[in-house]
Amino acid sequence: MSNKFSLLVIGETGCGKSTLINTITNYFLNGEIPDKIKVSIGTKFINSNQNVKSSENDSKDRTKSQTDLCNEYSFKKDSKEFVFIDTPGLSDTRGIKQDDINIGKIIDAAESCPSLSALLIVVNGTVPRMTINLQNVITRLRGSIPDSLLNNVFIVFTNCLSHTRNFDINSIEINVNPEYVFHMNNTAFSTDPKLWDPTSVESLKLEFKLSFQTLDRILECVTKMSSVSTKDFGEMKAHRHNIKSILHKAKTDIGNLQKLQDSLSQYQHQLEKANNDKESFKNYTTKNTIEKYELKDAPYHSTLCSTCDHVCHNKCGLEELSTKGDNAFIGCVAMSGTNNCKICPSKCLYNVHYHGRKTMVKVNKTVEQELTDMKEKFLKSSELSSEFSGKILNLDSAKKLASATLNKMTDDIVKSCKELKKICSGFNLVDELQITLNQMEMEAKNSTSFDARKSADEMIRTIREICDKLNKEESLKTKKKNITIDESKIKNDNSKKQYVDSAQQKQDSNPTKDSNQQQANLNGGSLKTLKCPSCKNNFDFNKDKYEELKKLGQLIKCKSCHTSKNSNSNVTDKLAKQNDPKSSDKKLNCPTCKNDFHINKDKFRDLAKNGQTIICKSCKSNKQNDPDSSDKKLNCPTCKKDFHMNKDKFKDLAKNGQTIICKSCKSNKQVDSNSNVTDKLAKQNDPKSSDKKLNCPTCKNDFQINKDKFKDLAKNGQTIICKSCKSNKQNDQKSNDKKLNCPKCKKDFQIDKDKFKQLASNGQTIICKSCISSKK
Repeated sequence: MSNKFSLLVIGETGCGKSTLINTITNYFLNGEIPDKIKVSIGTKFINSNQNVKSSENDSKDRTKSQTDLCNEYSFKKDSKEFVFIDTPGLSDTRGIKQDDINIGKIIDAAESCPSLSALLIVVNGTVPRMTINLQNVITRLRGSIPDSLLNNVFIVFTNCLSHTRNFDINSIEINVNPEYVFHMNNTAFSTDPKLWDPTSVESLKLEFKLSFQTLDRILECVTKMSSVSTKDFGEMKAHRHNIKSILHKAKTDIGNLQKLQDSLSQYQHQLEKANNDKESFKNYTTKNTIEKYELKDAPYHSTLCSTCDHVCHNKCGLEELSTKGDNAFIGCVAMSGTNNCKICPSKCLYNVHYHGRKTMVKVNKTVEQELTDMKEKFLKSSELSSEFSGKILNLDSAKKLASATLNKMTDDIVKSCKELKKICSGFNLVDELQITLNQMEMEAKNSTSFDARKSADEMIRTIREICDKLNKEESLKTKKKNITIDESKIKNDNSKKQYVDSAQQKQDSNPTKDSNQQQANLNGGSLKTLKCPSCKNNFDFNKDKYEELKKLGQLIKCKSCHTSKNSNSNVTDKLAKQNDPKSSDKKLNCPTCKNDFHINKDKFRDLAKNGQTIICKSCKSNKQNDPDSSDKKLNCPTCKKDFHMNKDKFKDLAKNGQTIICKSCKSNKQVDSNSNVTDKLAKQNDPKSSDKKLNCPTCKNDFQINKDKFKDLAKNGQTIICKSCKSNKQNDQKSNDKKLNCPKCKKDFQIDKDKFKQLASNGQTIICKSCISSKK
């Protein structure tokens, strides 16, 4: 057996992987609290003091993965070498593209090792429930761990001990041996050493001792188990790359196919007025054209985006690069020296770009030419060739051809997925694509660019089409097992009980004095004896804090009474409060630090009306102290209430001379602007819907209108346009229409100004078109 053991460390962004690596460093290098603490990865309070190469980002930003590269930390003990491979965090706030990049880096790091001894999955044990981000991490992990490594999976819960863990271990959906489940809590790396008093130091020393005992058990388990070859990671990488390439090509093809289907649907509406389906279809397919984009071979290389299927820099001046996402792409004209492309509709990162001898060409083809091309390109199998061997003579056969084409395009994807599931049974492409869809929809809602939102909506529609087809493949579905891990078999350290017992005895001997003395030491003040107004008992309290609270006029109680009044810190009470319909508080998740917090419901409504971003008190305090805050405080001219707006966005709107109002007033003004993509599609496809889908003759965009309103306007012979164009028309001072009220039916209608003058000069009574037609 080899004396070298490699352990891959993976987990969610901010779960405590870096803290674990620092604890491991102290374990092997005999670190001690408080003066001999070893730090491999710098924290907010302690800089790195070990000569270890690291790619850590700003340690103060907890929402972003601190590790951008896979770093190896090698230690020796008793003639054995242990190599810990720290990997980038998953569910990074930089988005789904960064997650895909990080998954690739993790698989590359695993493949670079000849063998792996263990896979350490690090989970924040204080998380009480399954969040969207954590579900994303677990889904991606299950689809990235080959079956050959499942017996070597360890779970390390951070920020907790076994008796304080909130996380449900069964929600990970990986059947882990209970002996391979561990707990650690090291607050030394998340607190300021300047505030450590003697009591704090003793507590931190005990945490170190418990963690070192846990590491003893981890290494003992690792040395006893057999290492696993990483060749499966290489095969998984090849299959994933193949699937990604096919999806990249399919996104362009399916986008063009959807345009064809839209064209056929448009023809279907026109068909109601036609008598002869075949003759009408022939005329339609030869006269009507569709616009599409095709990648054509070129004698030169260009910079292309694999996400947007867009040529970002035609005839790129950089030396041709063979690696996708190479750092050299930052120097491309499309990036302008930044990390994001300035040409992409979605402003993608440089690392999703590549060089290819292709160029994107806009092609206008008749529907007949497109149907012919589709037959030649996709329907080469004998079965489909025979079915569509003749000309496409009617709408029904054309729609069947489009449906058959889409089915054929998924065959290669399904084939690669089946091969991948042989190696990794937890892989589920539909689940991964669904996560991608959810995150894309969230990003699209937050986007302020109309072009970016439109591009994202088209991409969402394409991916959902692929998902729907793949979802029908039973062989690709992962059968969920009811996994139950016997937590009674999870081993606990003996010293944990000693630690709890000794702490309890110390608290029982003099609970109030010890806790208050510790608090006084931390605050650097002395104690003052007070009498509790509730229980009438004497207690000690920090003098400085007493003076502050006295100035504010707050009632000061002993810790026991104060705790009983504010007992909502308990998990059970929290849940009861959340489920209480009479509770005046609302539970939210802070968009900055991603932690849950409570806010008064009335206050929440006021802030939401003003369109303010609602964050927790801690982040709000940090924001107020930050002179570089990117928000600007304004007063809404409509509702007269204050609201906040991003400074850059404010400058853009101010340049355009737009009236800047709060989100609440904006939503009241334009109710339809924030309509959800999914609801729109569902509404369009609902036969019982009271709305009718039309195409605006001015801007050529689709819009919805109430069927009854449509009939009224059609009777009056008015040109029906979308709200946006209607608004522009009303604001246009050069508008040639005049609004009148019909003296007969008492309804408003529009008439050309010149025609109005002519009729008025002749002394004619001017009535609406509907009344004119009924008169005839």
